[in-house]
Amino acid sequence: MSKNTLLIFDIDGTLTDTVNMYHEIFNETLLELGFQNFNSNFNEYKHHTDSFVVNEINRNQRDTEQKQDIISMFEKLILEKIKLKKIYEIKGAKKTIEILSKSENISICYATGSVFQTAKYKLESIGINFTLDQLACSNVNEERENILKEAIKKAQKKKNISRFERIISVGDGIWDLKTAQNLKLDFVGIGNKNREILNENGMINWFENLTNFSI
Repeated sequence: MSKNTLLIFDIDGTLTDTVNMYHEIFNETLLELGFQNFNSNFNEYKHHTDSFVVNEINRNQRDTEQKQDIISMFEKLILEKIKLKKIYEIKGAKKTIEILSKSENISICYATGSVFQTAKYKLESIGINFTLDQLACSNVNEERENILKEAIKKAQKKKNISRFERIISVGDGIWDLKTAQNLKLDFVGIGNKNREILNENGMINWFENLTNFSI
């Protein structure tokens, strides 16, 4: 293993079993914000992030320029909804993070298409200890590539190094794989749901869950 390795973990479907639940309350929040007849298949949007989807629907339906206040309103409402739900971990998530965090050669950060407050709540709910500078979300960056770039920069600053010898993105979705490929990062897939399409698009390393995760 390289001396300085960075692991970038996605959250939904990778560390927390929240994909379907989050999709459901995402739709509820959009309706509560007054949006109607929007495309709820978020895989069909150019960027699979909270901020892009909300801003795109806002731009299309209200003919307004992108404004951060719509994201703030969305974040407040969806946080209220997610706090009413029970968050479960992907099997082995907490223990794996605890083990990896003890290695002097490994740095860990989290990059997600979710907005900050819900991402923070998900990690806290499954007992993962982290600092805020380990977390990169979509409040400002609509594109996943830019979210991962932000996470990498934060990790470099935290480690006080100019680069990592190896960077591995860990995720469950095709957008996670494509982002890693676009940034020329190694990738490890998690879970059965998207395994077939991930394999078809070049995934090499995969684990059913995080119980036996290794790099």
